[in-house]
Amino acid sequence: MLKEYSREGVYITGCTVENNQITLERCERTEVGGFRAIEPDNIMNNEEQKTRKNTVSVAVIDVYEEYVQIKTRKTIDGKNIKVQTPKELVFEGGRDLEWEHPDAGRYYVYNQGRVQRIFCAPAGAINLAYDVAGVVVNESGDTIWYRGNRVARNQIMAIKAARTTEEKNSLAVCMDTIFAFEGKVRNSEYLLAEGDSVVDIMQEQLEDCQILNLTGCTLDALLYYVNQDIPVLAMVENGDAVLVTGFNEYNVVIMDPRNGTLSKKGMNDSTEWFAENGNCFITYSRK
Repeated sequence: MLKEYSREGVYITGCTVENNQITLERCERTEVGGFRAIEPDNIMNNEEQKTRKNTVSVAVIDVYEEYVQIKTRKTIDGKNIKVQTPKELVFEGGRDLEWEHPDAGRYYVYNQGRVQRIFCAPAGAINLAYDVAGVVVNESGDTIWYRGNRVARNQIMAIKAARTTEEKNSLAVCMDTIFAFEGKVRNSEYLLAEGDSVVDIMQEQLEDCQILNLTGCTLDALLYYVNQDIPVLAMVENGDAVLVTGFNEYNVVIMDPRNGTLSKKGMNDSTEWFAENGNCFITYSRK
């Protein structure tokens, strides 16, 4: 028996125990012989519960976020603490580092003779190289982009205007135009209907080129390829496609298969137009 509890005229109807507190549910007799509930009463255990073993807990600290600590059952004398570490470690296994990476390859951004960063996708590499006036090199050592030495104007004169037909949409027209420019005759409408992506189709058909998905790059960065006489395919509204085939100080030359034109469009207007459509560009680099 730890404690006796009684109150005159009060009856206990139930109790709950939670941690170190007992809550008693109570009632009292009324003048007409019934019962009514009254406020509960509490019994507290003020004795500290003794820990019989060491425990591990996590403490949250502002500076270090959190760390794991050992709570001991009794106070430890710091002078008698022994910290033991092994003098030798036996490592069973190889020491060769195998670096697995996707087939997309690596793109190295160089600036002032040093590697600034390595990317798995060319678009990110070109964006960084554009900001630091650097060079992008692929795993084979081929330069796929660099900032500088761009002429004031250039146009791929071999590319003429082409128009969509009932059998061929604007994307197929642009792809066929690129293939024809590289000396190949292909039916892109049929290849697209097979379910392959634009990048996969172009990579399969242009074996001597590296196809680059440069979605997210700016128009100004993409003019590097037009300067190299390489057309740039751009996706615009409603899933249509156009080709960027030239530029000067104020305009870019765009082949639009939807209306069968090869015309100039203001540099600022073109930049804004492509940006509004997500800057979705696909081009290639000759090996």
